[in-house]
Amino acid sequence: MTIAAHIADTVPGNKTSSGFIYSCCCRLAAKYPGDHFIFIFDKPFDPSLIKEKNITPVLAGPAIRNRMLQYYFYNFKIPRLLTKYNATCFVSAEVCSLRAAVPQLYILNDLSFLKKNRLLSGTDRRYLKKYLKFFVKRSAAVAAMNPSLVAELSQLFPQAAGKIKYLQPGIDTDFTGISFEQAEQVRNKYTNGKNYFLFFSTAATSANSIVLLKAFSIFKKWQKSNMQLVILGKGNELPEIKELSSYKYRNDVLTLLPDNANEWAAIIAAAYAGLYIPAVDVTSPEGLECIGCNIPLITTNNEFNRQLYKNAALYCSPTEQAIAENMMLVYKDENARNALIDEGKIIIEQHQWDTVADELMSNIQSLPAFKL
Repeated sequence: MTIAAHIADTVPGNKTSSGFIYSCCCRLAAKYPGDHFIFIFDKPFDPSLIKEKNITPVLAGPAIRNRMLQYYFYNFKIPRLLTKYNATCFVSAEVCSLRAAVPQLYILNDLSFLKKNRLLSGTDRRYLKKYLKFFVKRSAAVAAMNPSLVAELSQLFPQAAGKIKYLQPGIDTDFTGISFEQAEQVRNKYTNGKNYFLFFSTAATSANSIVLLKAFSIFKKWQKSNMQLVILGKGNELPEIKELSSYKYRNDVLTLLPDNANEWAAIIAAAYAGLYIPAVDVTSPEGLECIGCNIPLITTNNEFNRQLYKNAALYCSPTEQAIAENMMLVYKDENARNALIDEGKIIIEQHQWDTVADELMSNIQSLPAFKL
């Protein structure tokens, strides 16, 4: 069979659904050499991304720079390419083609666009909100990357409930526990050997940055320790925190933007605990990366997060008092900390890329075209 996919994000393992598709399909191409994989790019790509002989890369412009170009690309370019390469099915993320003749697997990362937030512009939110019902209707199957999304989509579109399935996110093997000596080296490099809490600063969590600083202040008042706070960002995802310049404990706060994946993983693995406090429900890898590194996770208490992290995290409301109480709990209670780490080892096994790729293939093989 010939499986076509749009690779909109060329960063392997990236948190977007497109990065997820790339990571899975590369593994499937290696596992199923008799099948043909078409990787459709709308932007120039690094040839090293094509790792198997049964992967055919296709560069098809114009590059998607706005929703109008995206609409044209998916509804006019994609159908022609699927016909040209005799594709059996098409896998896409965020949007799908409304004119393609082959069965489509539509992967949905989140439904944050249904509510006003800082992640997307008003134009983008309106576009996705307008076409969501058409994407769901047109797709042969919908794979949602959180169980709560399955429930929400099934409620929004009861007539399509039978084709909406859960597809769990994956985590790279770089995210694993490290030895005490290795962690000590990282701490010596960044925090003069001091332990630190790690706050993931992303587009989804930036709204809670000030709350996090206030929570750290409360923790420092309660616990007179030399514990540090590291604010970790990736690429351009470290919003400026203007209040930091006048923050009482600013000398105990460090902001880091590591320039490679190995350093990112090492900083996580050397932390005492991680704080991923998103203001919106999105499938993002930071929480799982923390758990994979055997680091206790503190996160927002909602159904979206509980479905994903289960007993491997401490949950709290996004308030300074609640966050500080959980920071204190994980700091003082070694048994609770170890219990979280043990639960995380169980959870993370389900998110290994090979396992997730097999689930994606199972979803593909369940499409109507394979039942004929």
